[in-house]
Amino acid sequence: MTLNLKISQVRNQVINGAAAGVTSAAQVIEAASVALTPLGETGNLRQSAQVIPVSKGSEVTGGVRYDGLPYIRRQHEETTWNHPRGGQAKYLETARNDNAERVAQIIRNHIAGGF
Repeated sequence: MTLNLKISQVRNQVINGAAAGVTSAAQVIEAASVALTPLGETGNLRQSAQVIPVSKGSEVTGGVRYDGLPYIRRQHEETTWNHPRGGQAKYLETARNDNAERVAQIIRNHIAGGF
C-alpha cells in the first residue's frame, strides 16, 4: 500500500476549513449577541452587528463587530445601566462565553469536512 500525501493540499484544506468554520462560528455568536443587545430607542445598535471574516495566508481570524455608533463600547461595558426595553451589558462577551463549545465544534467540523 502506498500513501501519497501532498502536504500543500492538506494545508490548504485545513486553512479553507478553518476560514469557513470561523465565519460560521462568528454567525452563531452574532445571532446570540443580537438577542442580548440593548434595544434602546431605535434598535440601531442591534442592526449594526456584523460578522467580520479575515484570512491572510495561513492566518485565519474572524469576529463580530457592532459598528458606527459612538456609545457601543460604553453600552457593552456599563453593567449598572438599566435596559427597560430589553438586552443587557456584556451582550457580546456573554454570547461568546455561552457558545464557546458550540463554536469550537463548528470550527472542528469545518476543518474535518475537508478530508
